[in-house]
Amino acid sequence: MFALASESKEERQEALAEAVEILENGCLGHNYFWLHRDAMENYLKHQNWTGAGCYAAALEACTSTKALAATFYIGDARAIASLGRNPETADARTEIKRMREYPRATQLTVVLGTLDCVAANS
Repeated sequence: MFALASESKEERQEALAEAVEILENGCLGHNYFWLHRDAMENYLKHQNWTGAGCYAAALEACTSTKALAATFYIGDARAIASLGRNPETADARTEIKRMREYPRATQLTVVLGTLDCVAANS
């Protein structure tokens, strides 16, 4: 996704707006998952906790009837955003540690880098 690669805030916002428009016009189901997941990653990378929360809610809404790894990504974004908003919150640090268990158990190791980095700094 271009929004993840761009250094320009304006370009990232334009790319996300274009992607949302594509979803609103209808497309294959997997695109909803990947857009929301990548948008959460984008916002977390740039410490936009509100944006990450919005896309976590959007992913939750479009996957609420499906048993997917989306639940992990939703919890991941929320826990990291909560810790980012208030680094002193013990609950957020505990949730980060709990969230690390799922990718280890399911070999979803691609996400461990972010969680390990956050856990090490909390």
